[in-house]
Order: sequence, then C-alpha cells, then structure tokens
Amino acid sequence: MEVYFVCRPLQGLNGLLGAAGGRYCAVIIEDPDSEVFCESDRQYSVEFGGRSPLQQGSWGNDVYDVDRDAFTFPGNNDFVAEIQPPPGISSDEFDQIVRDVGDNYTQRPYDPVLGPNSNTAADNINEQAQGVVPNVRGAVAQDYGEPCGAGCWRGDIVLE
Repeated sequence: MEVYFVCRPLQGLNGLLGAAGGRYCAVIIEDPDSEVFCESDRQYSVEFGGRSPLQQGSWGNDVYDVDRDAFTFPGNNDFVAEIQPPPGISSDEFDQIVRDVGDNYTQRPYDPVLGPNSNTAADNINEQAQGVVPNVRGAVAQDYGEPCGAGCWRGDIVLE
C-alpha cells in the first residue's frame, strides 16, 4: 500500500476557481499492484462545509469521484505525490497510522478561504501520521494552524 497526497483544480464557479489556480486536496491510500479500488484502500476527501472525510466508498458523491479521478487519471493541472514513510517506520506501519488518523479525523468548522478546509484535512491527516507533505501552489489553507513565521499567512493562494 502507498499513501498519496492528491490535489486537483477547484470546480466552483463553473471551473473559474480552478482556472485561477485554486486547488482541492485529498489523501488516497492504494495498492499500486491492484487495478481496482479494494476494500483495504482508503480515500479521505472532505467536501465543502465538511468537518470530517466522507464515508469510505462514497461513490456518486462529486467530490469523492473527482478526487479519485484526479488520482487515477491525472491531468496536466492535477498534483499527485506519494508520501514516504518517516525514517524508522515501515510502509505497512505508515499506511496503518494514516488510516487510523484519517478514520478518526475531525476539524473545526469549515472555512473555504481561511481554513480549515479540505486542503487542511489532507495535509493534517498525513502530517499527524508523521508524513512530510509538499506545499502545493493554490492549496489555500493547506497549512492552516501551523506556525509559519512573521508576516506569513497560511491562507495565501500562492503557497510554495
């Protein structure tokens, strides 16, 4: 099993938010040798206004389906990064830790601009499992609640 941080363009306002660089992120755990989504695989997608990831297997939910498509069939504007286990932790152990965190994750009330939001959840699920997540340009509030130094605002649309 492998852990992935997946970001795709926002769909709001008929795609204008995504065209402007806004991103929507999720966590996917998948067996790279399997051609189908298995019961052991996980997807942690938080929809607009949500405080916790959608229930596993929420097929038919736009957010869940589009996040899965961005992972399975990444386009030019999609971002997919494998998150490596931290030193001293096996891949299997890391996968289980990410599952435990994701299965129990809840955040403060959703705020699409200031955070927390879906990007915050995807970042926190990996980081609370000790994974290192790259900052993704346009993933507003990805690092919500994390210290960032003087003059820094973690809701900035051009995080790098």
